[in-house]
Amino acid sequence: MPKLRSLPASATQEEIVAIVKANGAVIVNGLMTDELADHVFDQTIDYINNSPEGNEVFTGQFTTRTGALVARSKACCELVMNDVVLRSVNDYLSPVCERV
Repeated sequence: MPKLRSLPASATQEEIVAIVKANGAVIVNGLMTDELADHVFDQTIDYINNSPEGNEVFTGQFTTRTGALVARSKACCELVMNDVVLRSVNDYLSPVCERV
């Protein structure tokens, strides 16, 4: 299993996407202020705590899946609209979709 890697917020979208393609995920340090992290937590914790556990292989046994967080949280929306995130997501998905 690949090791989860971290990059600074100054990383290029090419660096970010290369690691996602190789490892399936990447941590980009410094994209979110402590204040934004607090807002994300405050705006999502009730949804997360009320998400049921999966009960089958497809949904993941003993895992929880909380959906629609961008629609439920302005802070999550702000996070995904970050320029670094958007550029990287567009770069990663552009071969398989027209737009994000």
